[in-house]
Order: sequence, then C-alpha cells, then structure tokens
Amino acid sequence: MAATISSNPGVLVYPGGQRLMYGFTTSTTITSDFRFVVQVFEFNTTEIGKFYLTPNTNDTSFFDLSQVIEGRLKRDIVDNSGDALWGATLPFAQSPQNSKGYQVRVGEFVAGVETLNQDSDDIYLINGYMQQRLGLNPGFADYYPTASTKKVWLTDKSSVSDVISYKMSAEDEAVFGFLYNDITGGSASYVRQQIFDGTGLLATVFSTISVANGSNLPSSAAFVAGGTLVYASVGPSNVLSRNPTWPTLYPDWTKMESVVINGSFAVIGSVLKITRDCSTPKNTPTQMAFSNSVGGYDYIRWDGRRVQNLTKQDKSYRPLQGTWDAASFTIDPTGSDTAIYQKDVTERYALNALMSSVDFPLLGIAFRSRQIFIKIGADWLPCTLAESSLQIQSEPISKLTAVSVTAEISQGVRC
Repeated sequence: MAATISSNPGVLVYPGGQRLMYGFTTSTTITSDFRFVVQVFEFNTTEIGKFYLTPNTNDTSFFDLSQVIEGRLKRDIVDNSGDALWGATLPFAQSPQNSKGYQVRVGEFVAGVETLNQDSDDIYLINGYMQQRLGLNPGFADYYPTASTKKVWLTDKSSVSDVISYKMSAEDEAVFGFLYNDITGGSASYVRQQIFDGTGLLATVFSTISVANGSNLPSSAAFVAGGTLVYASVGPSNVLSRNPTWPTLYPDWTKMESVVINGSFAVIGSVLKITRDCSTPKNTPTQMAFSNSVGGYDYIRWDGRRVQNLTKQDKSYRPLQGTWDAASFTIDPTGSDTAIYQKDVTERYALNALMSSVDFPLLGIAFRSRQIFIKIGADWLPCTLAESSLQIQSEPISKLTAVSVTAEISQGVRC
C-alpha cells in the first residue's frame, strides 16, 4: 500500500520555466484525512519544500514543480575566475547557477501516520522556458548531444542544414552553452574549433571537457552544481586569445566553426559557424548578449551609430554663505549658493543596426529576456531595453530592416 508517481514531465534535462507537472496515485484506500506528502530536494540533499496534497475526486493529485523552483535557477554572468562570462579565457566555464538537479518524492499521511519517500523522480533543470502553445511537455531532445543532426547549442537562432550561423568581428566575445552530461544519452568529450580562410581549413584545435579547461567532468553526476550545462567560449576574441599565434599566422581568416564531439571524435551536434565581419564601419559596433529561452545566451551586433545620453535628477538646498562660527565674518567669493546632497545619473545608449531576416527574430527574444548586457569598451554592462524606443523601418532595396532601440544601463553613475 503506497503512493506512486503516475506521471512526470518525461524528460531528464529540461528548462524549468514552464509547468513541470507530476501526478500521484495510491493503492491505499482514500479516507477523509488522507494526504499525499510531497517533498522537493535540491541536489538530492537539501529539502526546499514539503507539501500535503488532498486527492481529487479521481483519487489523484497533481503538483507543479516549477512553482517551487522559481527563482532558484539563474543565468550565469561570471566565469570560473569571477570575470564577465563572455570574455572567458579558458575553453569552458561552469554553470553553478544555471543547472541544478531536483528530486521529487511522494509519500502518504494516513490516520495520523506519515510515511515518506515511497516513490521518487529525478529531473535536471536549466534556466529557460517553453511556451504554452507547444503543449504540456514539449520535447527538448534536439539539444541533447547525440547526433550531428541535433541542434545541441543552446541558442534560439535557427539551424539551417545543421549549421547555426553568426557574424562577428575579431574583437567580439561570446560563450555558447550546451548540455554535456552523460544522462542526456550523449557522450560529449571535446569541442573542436577550426579556423578557415578563403582557401580552406587553416588549423584545428580540440578542447577537452575537463576541470583543467574550466568545466566539470562530463561524467559528473548532474546533482553536482553545474553538472549538466557548460559554456564553451568560442567567440573570435576568446579563441584568438587562447591561440596567440593565430592572428599572425592567419590574418586573413574568414570564419570559425565549433562542434561538440564524442570520445570517438564523431560529431554529435550542429556546427556553430561564426563568419568574420571584415567591414570597417565609421561607428564603433556594440555587442549585446542576452539570456534566451533555452538556457544559453544569444547575441546581436549593433553596427550603426551609438549615441550616449546622460540624464540626471538631483536634490539641492541653498546654504547660507559665510564664516558664521568665526571671530570675524567673511564670505568666499567663489562659494556657491546651491549645494547638492543627492544626485542620480542615468546612462542610456541609442543603438542602431541593419538586420537581416535571419537575425531579426532574435530582437523579440532580447525584449523578452530578463538578463541583457552590452559591451562598452572592455566592460559588459547590464541594461534594459526601452520598449517605447524601438523603431523598425524596412529597407526594400537591400532587403534589410533598420532597427534602433535605447538601452538603459542598470548601474547607477556615481557622482
């Protein structure tokens, strides 16, 4: 006579931002005081919730795990050294905030007696979300590294013929997440990075998924913090800084390609292709990174004019000038009759770009994102996008879309 888990999300690794429904049934005869006792554990060790559920008229109860873990998963923003994640110098960076393991246990409370953990289920969640229009338990297996036809890279950008394409300059930084634990059914062991010019392949480097390279081991239990998801630092600037001879040896490189491979050196995911932007715009491009819906980061490059705007709010008072506590009274001729005791400055940037039909959908993801950063100089700064500032204008001749938006820096300017 025991409670059992009759239904669950049906996956091992999943975004945690949509409904994660569990159903419970029992072989015990239901009485008026019967309750299902549901416990939720993080990393299989720390109890974060205990709930007593009354059965419905079908002697069943349902439980939404997403309501319990909301706010516990956060997109990582620093690498293993505590520096901005996107500039990671090691091949990989761990994800202690973004991937966590949970265990749901169910027991019974009958006639004043509580019996715990009669059945349990493990699930490993990342900070992402799926839309309700996709149904109750939409599949996520396309992100499991099991075959070259799988998308694998945690990006909202579409894969075309198993290739995900970005355009970046040699100075651009970027990390892309992927699931690498063996529980996905895959066996990710390396990330292969290749650099090309117009004549073909120039060089290849294999980065082992290892502690020395910034990651947990692939076989680490997912109940270890960050044991499911890892970020690969495959932006042009990241790759070139790890291979300092490449800029000299291959000054005319045209693209870089990164793929996840297994221990037999077979490709088990889509190709992440970064084409070099060799244009020389008169304006300094602005790189934007933002959390996407599948647990990673996506990027928009704003090549147009960037305009800084500072606005201030302050409180002031008019002090009485003079040496009031002195033997003789004097006045400072350079003194001010206005003193400021509180001053707040807001920093905003107007960003502009011409976007293709391939890049334009990412703009909608950026506006839904809870974490947005722009790179100003060498610094990645958190910001929000002002919806009222968005302007879109089609360019029928070039088949591009002119987009402008204002990003407000989420850090105050000290004065």
